Parts: sequence; C-alpha cells; structure tokens
Amino acid sequence: MKEDDIKAALAAAGLTDETLAEKWFDAIRETRSNADDSWSSFKEELSSNAREFDFAFDDNFVAEFHRKVEDSLTDPLAAVEAMAETENQELLTTFKGLRAAEERSRSGVQGLTWVTGTQQDRLRGTLGEGWKDVVRGRLDKEWSGWKAATEDQLVTFLDQWMPTILGQATPAPADDVTALLWTTGTQRERLHSALGDAWGTVVRGTLDKEWSGWKAATKDQLVTFLDQWMPTILAQAAPAVDVTALHWTTGSQRQQLLAGLGDAWPDGVRATLDKEWSGWKSATDGQLVTFLDQWMHVVLAPARTPAAPIGEVLSHDAAVVAQNPEFEKIAPRRRQELINEVLAEQVAV
Repeated sequence: MKEDDIKAALAAAGLTDETLAEKWFDAIRETRSNADDSWSSFKEELSSNAREFDFAFDDNFVAEFHRKVEDSLTDPLAAVEAMAETENQELLTTFKGLRAAEERSRSGVQGLTWVTGTQQDRLRGTLGEGWKDVVRGRLDKEWSGWKAATEDQLVTFLDQWMPTILGQATPAPADDVTALLWTTGTQRERLHSALGDAWGTVVRGTLDKEWSGWKAATKDQLVTFLDQWMPTILAQAAPAVDVTALHWTTGSQRQQLLAGLGDAWPDGVRATLDKEWSGWKSATDGQLVTFLDQWMHVVLAPARTPAAPIGEVLSHDAAVVAQNPEFEKIAPRRRQELINEVLAEQVAV
C-alpha cells in the first residue's frame, strides 16, 4: 500500500526530469515536516514554499499536483508522508521505474502493436508497408487523445475508420458516441460474429429507435443498454423464414392438396403463386393462407381450368354467395370452404 501511494503521488507531479524530481522530493519532505497533521495544512504550506526549491514549482504546478493526488488517492496525506519517510535514492528508483513503464506504454501505442492481425492484413494489402504512417496520421487528425487510449478503444476506432483509411467512407469522429468506442471487447466480438461488418449500423439503428437520448448518455449507461438489448440486436441476424417451403399451409389445405395432387402438391402451389401473385414471397403467413383458400380449386385442377385473375376469383365467390344466400350466415372460414367446394364442382362439370 505504501509503495502504491508513493507511485500515485509521483505520478501526480507529472515530472520527467530526474534533477527536478529530486528537488520535488525535498520540497515534499520539508513541507511535511513544517505542516500540521492535516492535508489542508500541508497544501497551504506547499503552496507557500514550493518555489523556494525550484521556480518550476509555481502556483499552477502545485495546484495541479493537489488536484491529481486528491483524485487518485483517498488519503493524499498518507502518500506524502510515505514520500517524506523515504530516502531520495529509493524515491528516484521508483520514479525511474514509472518513467520506463510510461515509455513502454507510449512505444506500444504509438508503435501500433495493438493493431490486430486481421487489421494489419487489410491495411498492408491496400497501403503496403507504409500503413503505419497512414494510421498514425489518421489518429492524429481525428482523435487528439489516442495516445492515452486503451488497446480496446484503439482497435474499435480502427475498425470504425478502416473504410476511410482504405479510401471508402467517413465514420463519426472518435469523441462522438456514435463511433461506438464505448462498446466492450466482448460486446464487439458477439456483434461482429453475428452481424459482420454491419454490426455498428445495427447497434446505432436500435439505439435511435429505442432510446432517443442515447447520444447524451455516459459510457456505462450505453454499455448497460447494449447488454440488455443484445438478444434483440442479435436476433436481427437470424435468417428469414423461406415462405417457398410452404410451411404456412394449414393441415386442412395440405390434406386437400395431397388428395388432389399427390406428393407433387408443393410444385402446384408454387406454380400458381408464381403465376398469379408476383409478390407472394414477401407476404405474411395469413395472406398466403387466404390466397390459397381462394385459389384452391385452381391449384387442384390446373390442367382443366385456366387461372383467373384474383379479382375475378373474388367475383366468382360473390356470385356463389348470391346463389346461396344461406352462406352469409356461416363463419367466414367455413363459408370460404363451401364456396371452394361449389367452384370445384363447377370446374369438374
């Protein structure tokens, strides 16, 4: 815990020069010895005396140190006390370790070591060996804070901007929540697996439809929303049911068709639908059932009766009802069955 406190306090100072760092260690130690046992007393003392150790430790520097150390630690006084009790050489060793870690992090981010193998293949295939310069240029232009971003955020950004980098399209800026940089790695993996490269469009469409204020939401709120709506979004990847399989036909219809046409009945139904209704493949199950009920007599006697336009069939139905007024009092489904029987008898004559 003590070592972590010291690291946090050193990081809060944001120093990069070793000589200046040692002067800062002395300032912390001297201030702690002169201040009371309270954080407010330490802050006041440091603000008054820090410049005596170096002009770089002006009011702005000290105020920024106070802000950062308070943001990162629950007990900042304990951290400066730990620094004051530690020899400069040991503090300097810790300081150097932090600097080395920061340098490695910057090298990894700026060296684009986070770019995935798939991304590298696409970039190298289009841009050649100079792809890194192109990617860095795009990052510098579109996202000023990219060097401090996480690998997940960078990978997502590159996915979003890949079409632009390859010369195809322009996505939303990195600081715009519509860029979807807030999505987690797990979420992106599930979405891409189910929806492919279109996952971003589908997610944005769902957000627009279900949550009008999503563009003003926090990252945590957006992540939670996406987790809750994930099943709905992934369901959009489910293949559409093929109505040409005739799954929508009723048991009664299939019995009539099998009795009249045998095992070839599906071909007879599809042929009639193709001929008489060009849009049947996008119709609902209910519409298809109704159509087949009305056209059953034609499907069952294709060789004997030319198919009439659907409007004519409806007029035939009306004529049958006019000739049999008692049909008016019968339930619609049963009435249609009786009409079909009458029409079938007429065809057979």
